[in-house]
Amino acid sequence: MKMSKEEFITYVDGLEIDEDKKIELMENISDSFEEFDDTEYKKIIEEKDGKIEELRKKYKERFMEKIDDKVDDKIEDIKDDDEEEKVINIKEI
Repeated sequence: MKMSKEEFITYVDGLEIDEDKKIELMENISDSFEEFDDTEYKKIIEEKDGKIEELRKKYKERFMEKIDDKVDDKIEDIKDDDEEEKVINIKEI
């Protein structure tokens, strides 16, 4: 069972041991355990989520650019083919 610092101190206080030992244990618990600030944790998560979203966008754009480039190349090839067909060779006439 996971307990917070306060719950652990209350648990130790309820034990049937020597009062001096209880005080020593409670002091050690208070000195040893630090409470984690939830707001700092949430801030870190938001920053990481933002970076993840940015990386996803860049990754997706990387592939979309390749597709767009291929489409542009195909359009250019079609234009080039059309221009070649329009050229009339005078020698053939």
